[in-house]
Amino acid sequence: MNSLQKVLKAKGVLTVGISGVTCGGKSSMANLLKAAFPSASFICQDDFYYSDPNALPKAKGEGCSGFANWDSILSLDMVSMMKKVQTTLRELEEKPNPSLLIIDGFLIFNYPPLAELCDLKYFLTLPYEECLKRRLKRTYDPPDPPGYFIGTVVCICLLFFFFYLFYYHFIRYLIFTQVFNIFL
Repeated sequence: MNSLQKVLKAKGVLTVGISGVTCGGKSSMANLLKAAFPSASFICQDDFYYSDPNALPKAKGEGCSGFANWDSILSLDMVSMMKKVQTTLRELEEKPNPSLLIIDGFLIFNYPPLAELCDLKYFLTLPYEECLKRRLKRTYDPPDPPGYFIGTVVCICLLFFFFYLFYYHFIRYLIFTQVFNIFL
């Protein structure tokens, strides 16, 4: 029995987290999974943005003064998202058959309580040029001001990618070694 089968047997639910850079293919990957597994449940982080742009943190970068930073975790109601995920997991755990929960969002791994619930974690990346090309094809309301992509989006993606690496590898190692040393 492999580790995924053990997770399904123990919990009855496999939770897949899909994160990554802006326009990196997260939703496309999630949609492919939903098509392959039509009974899967799906939660998208985009559904949890705060509605008042005036209450959001402000973007940094040349030409972005006063513009809402939609790419900050502070722009998202992560508490509500977490409640939705926990409720969905409880409902799925009560089902007689194994279930799949797909969570899609560019900052899901930067909220540790949510990241811990993901059995499988995928972080999608793209070269800078491709990421910018895809971002420019998108229509945002309001549109990105000049300098927003390089001053805010790219910096945040890099910061959270390194946070992800640091938290999930180095911090976990430290915690493990500390606990291990206690019991020696």
